[in-house]
Amino acid sequence: MHHWLDERHYHNNNIAFVDDNRSITYRELWSEVINAKNQLLAHQRGRIGLLLGNSIEWIVVDLACSLANLTLVPLPEFFSNEQLSYIISTACLDLIITDNSDRMSDITSNISQQLSSSLGEIFLLQEKQSAIEQVRKITFTSGSTGEPSGVCLSQQSLDAVVQSFTHSLSHYVGRHFCLLPLSTLLENVAGIYTSISANATVYLTKTISIYNLKP
Repeated sequence: MHHWLDERHYHNNNIAFVDDNRSITYRELWSEVINAKNQLLAHQRGRIGLLLGNSIEWIVVDLACSLANLTLVPLPEFFSNEQLSYIISTACLDLIITDNSDRMSDITSNISQQLSSSLGEIFLLQEKQSAIEQVRKITFTSGSTGEPSGVCLSQQSLDAVVQSFTHSLSHYVGRHFCLLPLSTLLENVAGIYTSISANATVYLTKTISIYNLKP
């Protein structure tokens, strides 16, 4: 079992995350992750798109997908509608969770059902897909040609990177503030997984990002 996915690691009442609306302990986080896992499995979908701002819900869905062996595709909010539409089509997503429902009609016409949940608005797309074998996450960059470029990551590859970061940084990580969007792989892995491994507290906000900071 992977360290940041080991239930025993969450048996404490340390504050794990603080976002714009609330804080959550590691024990509470695990409970929400298990509930989200069960909720996602009930939809019988395999490829999950995540279009959320930096929030506790983003973390919950991310960890739940790992536990459920679903393929997660973070959808960067700063991408254009055309780029997001390209990712949805290329990755054959069949479920999208978002806090920006108004944008959905601009990025896909393939919606079959919309549901409200504690995680965000859930959009089921028309064709069900299976998770991609051995692919836990697909992360996209904007690409040099304008079309996003995706990298498929296995749980093993994520483990190796987290282990390296944890070895190098865990002694220095007590509190971490996310300036990058969580859809950015560096923030997701070095900022979140490494902080969880170190039992650190992570601060999240939707209102400040390195992408909207001005000199």
